[in-house]
Parts: sequence; C-alpha cells; structure tokens
Amino acid sequence: MKKLCVLMGALFALSVHGVVTAADAEMRQPEQDVQQEALMPAERVQSADEIAVQMAWMQGEWYNEDGTKCLEVLGNAINGQEVVSYNALADGPGMGLHVLRTATDGEIQDWSIEFEHRDDSGQEIFIRVNDGEPLQRDWSQNG
Repeated sequence: MKKLCVLMGALFALSVHGVVTAADAEMRQPEQDVQQEALMPAERVQSADEIAVQMAWMQGEWYNEDGTKCLEVLGNAINGQEVVSYNALADGPGMGLHVLRTATDGEIQDWSIEFEHRDDSGQEIFIRVNDGEPLQRDWSQNG
C-alpha cells in the first residue's frame, strides 16, 4: 500500500510538471527576441557622436588574465562591429552596467558590459562582457 501511494504521488508530480512545461513552451518567444527585449528597453535613436561620447572610456584593447586580447574598442566599433545604440542601465562611481548593440550586415548583437573600478583613482578598470571573465587593459598587471 505504501509503495502504491509513493507511485501515485510520483505520477501526479510528473503530470503537473508536464503541464507546466507545455504551458511554458507555448508562452516563450524565440530566444533571440527575449534576449533583445530584456537587454534593450525603450530604445531611442542615438547619433554616432552621442555613442562616441559614451564609448570614450572603453577605447583600446582588453585582455584576459592570461594576456589574450579578447576585445578591441576603436571609435564606435567593438571588434570591428559598428555600435548602433548604447544604454547605461546602471552607472555608479565604482561600478555599472552598460548594454550596447552592434549591427553588421543585418546581424544584430547585444553586448552586456559590466565594469568595476578596483582602485581609488578610478584608473584600474575591469570589465566583464556578457558575464564572461574579467578583462583589463594592461594584462601585465596580473602578477
């Protein structure tokens, strides 16, 4: 009798899970649409000059702790892809979160860039791109 009760409980749990999973699948949009909506709220058109001003602090090459160049920011481009919008979602004196959108040949890509100042002068900056490992401008600082 005890085994029968456990079996019935397991079957009930599986059936509820199946209903929730099916309802979830019907309500979901394609992954790319959900990601873009979540990262780029209430976009407005920005000029190239506005974007250049916002991107000034990121200019240069960014390296991981092994010294591998992972990111290059030149002008209004990230790794050669033109930045078409830039949103500072959170911006504080020591850290923040910025979201950039690039467009190359009709392909859109969102870049989530978190930054953190690790010293009092604000000069030593570490960034994380799309929740990746920390990057910094001068990899030789990693002893």
